[in-house]
Amino acid sequence: MVAVVLAFAMGAFLAGIIFFSAGLLHAQLINVDFNRNDGGSTGPTMSGAAVLGTAGDQWNGISVASGSGISLFYTNGSASTVKMTFTAGGGYDAKAYGGSTPFASTSYNGLMEDYLYNGNVPQTITLSGLATNATYNLVLYNAADAGGGGREQ
Repeated sequence: MVAVVLAFAMGAFLAGIIFFSAGLLHAQLINVDFNRNDGGSTGPTMSGAAVLGTAGDQWNGISVASGSGISLFYTNGSASTVKMTFTAGGGYDAKAYGGSTPFASTSYNGLMEDYLYNGNVPQTITLSGLATNATYNLVLYNAADAGGGGREQ
């Protein structure tokens, strides 16, 4: 199995995507945490397990607002064939502006503290290098920024 986890927000906190390929013996998990902050600092990168995974999982920390052909690694640190291309309107880190999240005292804080947003323009995430004709499941981690103008939970 192949799994990919992305932490991404489009107009609200949005934090994860997972793909599973059926037909292989063991799941291969890829974790991605977007850490972009337009204010100049980079937010924390999640480590360990989120809803899926194990305590020692490594995450791909992405600190840009867009990118093309970004090579992703598995949670054990080995290279995968998966590459990511994405766009965003920018990024935000709640702590950089004196804020916090409901996850501040949890193991999910590194994942949910920072996010990308869409800037009221549709954005995309494209994953390439996945096995042809395989089945994948997609899982998202998400929390809304209820205080943000125009955002919904």
